[in-house]
Amino acid sequence: MTRHSLAVLRSIAALAPLTWKGETGLGANEQRRDKDLVKHFQQALGPFVVAVEATRMPMVFTSADTDHRIIFANDSFLKLTGFRRSEVIDKPFARLLTGAENPDTLKLIESEFQGSAEPLNVECLRKDGGRVSASLLVVPVHDRQGAVVQYVASFVDLTVHNKWRRREKSALRKLFQQTPDFIATTEGPDHRITFANAAYQQLVGDRDLVGRTMREALPELATQEILAQRDQVYRTGKAFLARWTPVKLQREPGADVETRYLDLIYQPITAPDGTVTGIFCEGHDVTEQKILDDRVKALQVDLIHMTRLSAMGTMAATLAHEMTQPLTAIANNVAACSRLNAMEGDHRAQIKGLLEAIAAAVRRGGDVIHELQKLTERRKTPRDHFRLKDAIHESVALVRAAGCGNAAIVDRSAEQIELDADRTQIEQVLINLLRNSCEALGPSGGCVTISTTMRQGKVIVSVKDTGEGVSPEAAKTLFQWSDSAKPHGAGIGLSICRTIVEAHGGDLWLKESGHTGSCFAFSLPLAPNGEVQGHA
Repeated sequence: MTRHSLAVLRSIAALAPLTWKGETGLGANEQRRDKDLVKHFQQALGPFVVAVEATRMPMVFTSADTDHRIIFANDSFLKLTGFRRSEVIDKPFARLLTGAENPDTLKLIESEFQGSAEPLNVECLRKDGGRVSASLLVVPVHDRQGAVVQYVASFVDLTVHNKWRRREKSALRKLFQQTPDFIATTEGPDHRITFANAAYQQLVGDRDLVGRTMREALPELATQEILAQRDQVYRTGKAFLARWTPVKLQREPGADVETRYLDLIYQPITAPDGTVTGIFCEGHDVTEQKILDDRVKALQVDLIHMTRLSAMGTMAATLAHEMTQPLTAIANNVAACSRLNAMEGDHRAQIKGLLEAIAAAVRRGGDVIHELQKLTERRKTPRDHFRLKDAIHESVALVRAAGCGNAAIVDRSAEQIELDADRTQIEQVLINLLRNSCEALGPSGGCVTISTTMRQGKVIVSVKDTGEGVSPEAAKTLFQWSDSAKPHGAGIGLSICRTIVEAHGGDLWLKESGHTGSCFAFSLPLAPNGEVQGHA
């Protein structure tokens, strides 16, 4: 506002003192006086009042006294409320709003006149008894000395906005009703249900929900963790996300309590000041998926068990070779002890050493049998923390012991790569790939190289040979289940190898194949915080 306008307003404030009427009607003299006042007001403001009258924004000018009596109201305000100008002039400002008799409402209105930085949503009274929602903003008018001489109150009609919000809310509720996910909202610390869509109703069964607390509508949840989590979200304002959470529900009166598995999120609903007022719940029932997943895992255990049994032929040959060494050592040492015992002189020290060697050979034979027995047990897949280099070393040793013809096996794997996996199964995969590569070389021999690389939290193990490669026809069915046609096949096949690797979160594939040989590779997740030093 310009200095000229301020001066004009100052002059208005200096008009002859007015005798304001109370709540009684206006006589002819009072009406004439009000018209004169408005006329003086308009004349004093000059061009500015033209803008005030012409604007589509409802506006009123009030006095600076305690009641903030109305001095002027523009046409837009009169149109908004339906009053005549003579019916609002000289009236206390608060009497135009609903809740004027409420002390809390009066405090909010007075805060606007005291310079509140935020607009206030109010309801204006209409002459026909109706109400109009509006946003109120009050601006003080100062004179040259900085004293407040009047106030300008402007209104923004929220009718269209509220109508749009109601329409949007209705459309949103329809959308929530139609979504396949279950949705429910609650308010207050006792979680009183304000909305539940059809999917939520289907989940919990045919019972009254809206208007009741969670404990009243779903009493079986009272002692369950899922309701305690809702309390925590309301208390802390932090969202809660859960997967495959078991929830016990009695979905029909008199029926047994059944366990459902849910993926869900609790999102706090907050007021403008950040206070939590309720909770939005959304999710879906994954019970059928959980059942299917459990079946798949059970079938996987069965598959691995069958794989172990089918691999017994190959493992028997390995066992015979492994047991030959300790048994031969035992026989030789026993024979040596007999000879020393038959000889004259003191040979106790030598005999003691031979007996220790016999004991070590017995322990080695027991370990071999124990490991084979573990392979045939029907149990869930164990996970061990081990160094991949050690598993590769043992697998290479077993393949060499079982016979690999003229093939040379070269280990170029990294030293420090750690895994959390079933070591026996990983060794089965390694042995199968190594034996296949050795057989691919044929009688003429060649080289089989095993190497490792790291990529995005996984180790990639590659087994490459210098054989003739895999034919295009064979490559199409490499990973399909089939009995091995090879006389000394590993027995578990590439199909089962892939199943084992995928069960550990990895993959198995034919990396390359040609006249210079083939390369098979598989990936496995690295152990958390596992050290990796160097690549090979």
